[in-house]
Amino acid sequence: MKKFYFKETLKKAKENEINILDLDIANEVECTLTVEINDDIFEEICRLVRQAYLKSEYISINDFCLCIDNLISEGELALEDISTYDISDFIEQASYYC
Repeated sequence: MKKFYFKETLKKAKENEINILDLDIANEVECTLTVEINDDIFEEICRLVRQAYLKSEYISINDFCLCIDNLISEGELALEDISTYDISDFIEQASYYC
């Protein structure tokens, strides 16, 4: 590993105007979801996770991702309904994963 790997990574993210939180959310969604989704649904899930994460005080990004994966896998949330899923309901559901 390079001597200043993390510093260089942060510098490149800033130079390319990459939001670290958004990068973390996208990575967690990609790593956690077990269902096949297209790019549009991926964007919707990331937006939902971001909104919920910023409104919650103690729920991790991973908890939100596990929750959304289970909701979709178990048929409790259809992919086409993600964009209209209530943030408060999502936060409540994800709180069980803490």
